Amino acid sequence: MKTRIYSIFLLLTFAVTSIASAQSQGYDSHKTFDPTFLNNPGTQYRSGSGAPGPAYWQNEADYQIHVKLDPEQSRISATDQINYTNNSPDPLPYVWLQLDQNIFSKNGKSRSMRGNASSNGKEYGYDITSVTVKQNGKTVKADYRIAGTRMQIKLPETLKAKGGKVQMNIEYAYNVSPRFLRTGRMESKDGPMFSIAQWYPRMCVYDDVRGWNTLPYLGSGEFYLEYGNFDYYVTVPWDMIVVGSGELQNPKDVLTQEEQQRLDKARNSDETVSIIKADEVGDKDMRPKHSGTLTWHFNIQNARDIAWSASKAYIWDAARINLPSGRKALAMSAYPKESMGKNMWNRATQYVKKTLEYNSKQWFEYPWDTAVCTVEPGGGMEYPGIVFVAWKDSGARLWNVITHEYGHNWYPMTVGSQERRYAWMDEGFNTFIDILSTQNFNNGEWGNYAPWVTDPEKLADNMEEENDPIMTRPDASDEVGLIGYNKPGLGLYILRQYILGPDRFDYAFRKYTHDWAFKHPTPKDFFRTMNNASGENLNWFWKEWFYTTWTLDQSVEDVHYKNQNPSDGAYITIKNNNQMVMPATVKVWESNGHSGTKDLPVEIWQRGGTWTFQYNSTSKIDSVKIDPNNQLPDVKLSNNTWKPMGQ
Repeated sequence: MKTRIYSIFLLLTFAVTSIASAQSQGYDSHKTFDPTFLNNPGTQYRSGSGAPGPAYWQNEADYQIHVKLDPEQSRISATDQINYTNNSPDPLPYVWLQLDQNIFSKNGKSRSMRGNASSNGKEYGYDITSVTVKQNGKTVKADYRIAGTRMQIKLPETLKAKGGKVQMNIEYAYNVSPRFLRTGRMESKDGPMFSIAQWYPRMCVYDDVRGWNTLPYLGSGEFYLEYGNFDYYVTVPWDMIVVGSGELQNPKDVLTQEEQQRLDKARNSDETVSIIKADEVGDKDMRPKHSGTLTWHFNIQNARDIAWSASKAYIWDAARINLPSGRKALAMSAYPKESMGKNMWNRATQYVKKTLEYNSKQWFEYPWDTAVCTVEPGGGMEYPGIVFVAWKDSGARLWNVITHEYGHNWYPMTVGSQERRYAWMDEGFNTFIDILSTQNFNNGEWGNYAPWVTDPEKLADNMEEENDPIMTRPDASDEVGLIGYNKPGLGLYILRQYILGPDRFDYAFRKYTHDWAFKHPTPKDFFRTMNNASGENLNWFWKEWFYTTWTLDQSVEDVHYKNQNPSDGAYITIKNNNQMVMPATVKVWESNGHSGTKDLPVEIWQRGGTWTFQYNSTSKIDSVKIDPNNQLPDVKLSNNTWKPMGQ
């Protein structure tokens, strides 16, 4: 009896309600719905749910830095004190540091890949004059070696596990490169502008996944850094203004009474307040002294990096940021007169303010007390509490770059992913949240952040020619724009709008952000968090979208009527032609003016590449379209629509 019932069930399933055929050509369901994908168990450090495990640890690096800028020579000299704590379960006989300025050096891997810094005869890269190690109360000259953009220090005593501490002191200098690569010098009519980043020797990350992360800095791959506290002092000529990561600690020493009063006003104003106006640039009365140097003291807590900018050419604006908890922060912009104009930098402070207020409410509250936007020649770059943006940008471009660079203060400045390996975990995430912040800003004033949001066919063309999967390291790919930014950004947007819905997606994405704030997640931690918090097994999506170059081609194959009578209903067959899958939305238009939509889950493709479903038609069908709202990057739109022969 059981056998007979089971046979009848199979027959009905096949012939009446829905039919799954053998694999369609070009599609293998076993590859996409791979039961072995993401199947390794969690550990005590990283839970199977995607959250940090009960024994999760990470090391800490605290910095005290004194730096002096000589603008005439375009040269920086500094002392860098690093207090490093080993919270790992492993004793460490040596430590690794990053020397990113050596990307401009004539020696090492970076030069052969990127060429010389300039042809002006100067040497670039770090000039290190002293390295000492203080351990267990004893200070000794360090035993170190430099390999391109990395430095290994062999410790006099093995650093103890679970709390061992060591202090390193490094004296160094370097010439600021005129070739701007995330840092450098620019010229304005009122004086040079220096935006300074990757400017101090800093710790490589030691983690539970790979131990020491020592991939060299080659230019495309960005950064992976330990969290800690930064106390730094920037000495510049008396007439220069300095903005930087963190809060200014000594305003009375470096600002006039008028400037201090204006800053206090800005802290209580939602409107932009001028700290230094355009007609005050270069005015001696706007400086507390008229000779020598001034030292600007900044401090930022629980951050992974710092950067700063200095010039005597800066206009300086500020306004209050209102955060969800009731806490207030300060948005600022520093830029030259050349950046003024309609929809130019006079709006920059408001762009910073609105971006931070929206993202704080939507994802996670901005953790620091100040946020400044300052200049670079073209493009943009991000650091905790400060971003560099092209100083001649205007209109939508200026908004897009500011909201993008400040979006990075969530990913990776707050959620500290491994940028050098996984560009998409900050650039792709950030591209996605930029779409939403742009939609939210001023009733959508600047339109779509990404044109493929409303027309994914534009990205489908690129995906069809894609050579590298998203998981490719940025230094190993010529397609960073596609695989680091656009494709992962579109993937998350589709996941939110089409697969999960905003409620489930937003909850899971916030859970990931909260769980991994100020920690070091891996891709699998993200995938597992999204699976668990949304309640969906999305492994098919993670595999196809992030690990492969598969493409999507869904089609409507056939329509036939039950009993050859349209009023009795119709059977509609759709097909998945390529290896990528997606849920299917099918819209039907009938000759009597009726229409209807059928939403089919992605699981229909687990059984094969074609699927037939019953549609309760009441008249002849004029047309059937799969993905009627054009939400998916289908590489062949010509087969998305079915019409009767002769139409």
